Amino acid sequence: LLVGIISFQNGHAQTPISLQAAIDTAIKNNMLVKNDQLKANYHQMLTQTARVIPATQMIGDVGQVNSIYVDTKLGISQSILLPKVYSSQKALLVAEWKSSQLDQKITEADIKRQVTQVYYSMLYNQQQQIVLKYTDSLYDGFYKKATLRLQKGEANILEKLSAETQLGQIRNQLQRLQQEAASWQLQFQYLLNSVTPFIPTAVFKSTLTSMDTSSINNHPILQRVAQEQANTAAAILVEKSKLLPSFGVGYSNASIQGIGADDKRYNAANRFHSAQLQMSIPIFNKSQKIKINSAQFSQNIVLAKYNTQQQLLVNQFKQLLTQYQQDLLTVAYYESTALPNAQRISQTASLQLNNGNINYLEWVQLIHQATAVQTAYIDAIKDMNNTVIQLQFLSQQ
Repeated sequence: LLVGIISFQNGHAQTPISLQAAIDTAIKNNMLVKNDQLKANYHQMLTQTARVIPATQMIGDVGQVNSIYVDTKLGISQSILLPKVYSSQKALLVAEWKSSQLDQKITEADIKRQVTQVYYSMLYNQQQQIVLKYTDSLYDGFYKKATLRLQKGEANILEKLSAETQLGQIRNQLQRLQQEAASWQLQFQYLLNSVTPFIPTAVFKSTLTSMDTSSINNHPILQRVAQEQANTAAAILVEKSKLLPSFGVGYSNASIQGIGADDKRYNAANRFHSAQLQMSIPIFNKSQKIKINSAQFSQNIVLAKYNTQQQLLVNQFKQLLTQYQQDLLTVAYYESTALPNAQRISQTASLQLNNGNINYLEWVQLIHQATAVQTAYIDAIKDMNNTVIQLQFLSQQ
């Protein structure tokens, strides 16, 4: 009843889907993932903007520049940064692009966890309904017998009313579970960004394939913090490059009317040429050096953040492993002892009630005990599934 593969329908046309297919669909279609993909593409495009050449300056002078005559002067100049400036800017943009890619991986890992949680929540809801449907069949059978016995005068009205009340409560719980199933279905479709009502096909009880804590170092959350260190290092190089000199070249063409130094007369048609070579040195650089020191200090902060995050994830993984071992023992107890006993209790109680060896109240107590064990069993599996989901998230299985 409880450990097989479920083929459960809730009255609507549903499409079976495996957990891996659901995860693949969500990674492909989920809007949050698509948004992060767009951000990563945006930062990738920005990496092509590292070599931005400063604007070219055009100069034009008209007036009495050299003498009483009105002369004209045209000029052009271009400043140039050292190659190291461009390379450091490129490294920073590439680092930021890698950060955006890791942000996408973090989102995908979280979406995978959410899909898995909802997937197994739907399976848990199905298992709950199976237990209640089984219990409903028991009480429904007894209710019909109590009604028949009352008609024959073999039982009093209290027995029938009690059976009817128990049956009503069970059917109210079934109705509530069906409403919860509809809610899980909507959430599942939202995560998959699909209008198709899917139904899980996996076995309710999940398993853990690996218990190695070394895989935590490859978790995208840790990789993202490590990338922050690379970003900070690249930012330091950019700030240091601002202390380097920049160069510029220029050319000008002017008229100089009148008697020149060579005792010749020149008019406006005569043009004189000159070239310029410029170098800009950041002499007042105290503020820039403070920025560099601040960036170096932030590098230590990011390193401490990485160590703290790594320790946190490892501790969480170890705690979850301990919980998983306890969950395995609990589930094993139910499967080896409690569930077989509950089945025997249910069968024996119904048999003894039919034979008149026990009364209705005793039968209700025994059936309640048996169904409570079945409910506790699927609750134990639910807890173990949640532990496995968290362990898989940390180990990126």
